[in-house]
Amino acid sequence: EEISFINPHHTVTPVTGRSLRENSSSAHLTSPGPMPPTANDLRGYVEKQIVQKGVDVTDDVKAATVAVHKKEPTPSPPPPTPPAESEREETGFSYTARRQHISDLVKGKKLEDFPLETAKATLTKIPKDSEEFRDLKERFAACVCGRNEDYVSKRIEKGLKPVRFILIDAERVSNEVLEARFDLKRQELVKTRGAREVRERISHHGTHPRNCESICNTSLLRFMHELNPCKKQVDGNFGTNKKGVYVSRYVDCTLKYSNNNVALEPKDIVKIICFRTLPGKSKHIAEFCGAIDPTEGFDSHSSPNYLEWFLFDEAQLCPQYVLHVQAEEDI
Repeated sequence: EEISFINPHHTVTPVTGRSLRENSSSAHLTSPGPMPPTANDLRGYVEKQIVQKGVDVTDDVKAATVAVHKKEPTPSPPPPTPPAESEREETGFSYTARRQHISDLVKGKKLEDFPLETAKATLTKIPKDSEEFRDLKERFAACVCGRNEDYVSKRIEKGLKPVRFILIDAERVSNEVLEARFDLKRQELVKTRGAREVRERISHHGTHPRNCESICNTSLLRFMHELNPCKKQVDGNFGTNKKGVYVSRYVDCTLKYSNNNVALEPKDIVKIICFRTLPGKSKHIAEFCGAIDPTEGFDSHSSPNYLEWFLFDEAQLCPQYVLHVQAEEDI
């Protein structure tokens, strides 16, 4: 006999507290609503009608009722094909081993044992297919603020699309003298502030390309330091640059300083320097107040918008990477 199936666009309303199979005589079709029948509802209803008509319930019929509301799974995309071993380039560099080497180097020594005059940096290009570069790209993305008005609101006001930034290249900075001074400064801060207060952070600095080599060799230096080649500077907004140095927490706050103080346009490429940083106990400055002296009892100032640090001691910084950053239109 011909068997009538339920219209899947209607709901079946069973008596509350009992299953549809137990109440098939009282079940009724209602107008379309938000609760379509489940596969089990359909199975019970159809089985009841088949049995009443004296027809055997076959597996095919059962399967048909279940399939009414069974959604076919979306096939997963194939995994990306990894590059062949011959194409992979790993750096073989270990920060754990490097820091252990520096830790052994500074045992029983002081900052004076590592004079800045002897510091010299070596830059090593990071292969783009290495784990180090992949990790660096993730860290870079986490350090983009994304709310800089030069690249968002001001462009939208002009009818332009916002700009985003990608890491296209990087060089690792190795400088044994600066790394040793940084480690000794960490030990000093831990003694005075406690390990909890002395957390290593990441910061960035944008500068004219001609200054990159000098900064990688001696790190950032306060204005009028004997090794600072810069002879003219505009003083700071929440600390005098004669008694400290400025760095930014976020990449996009530094980029224009590497581009003659002009915001980047799509396709522009600049270089900035990424630092290991020890802000220590930082004093938040509520308003931009000009070239003030370092606050006693603290190790740094934090800007009113929390985007920058003013560090009182150059040894609180150690250059780690030179980053090559490209601007592109955010579509």
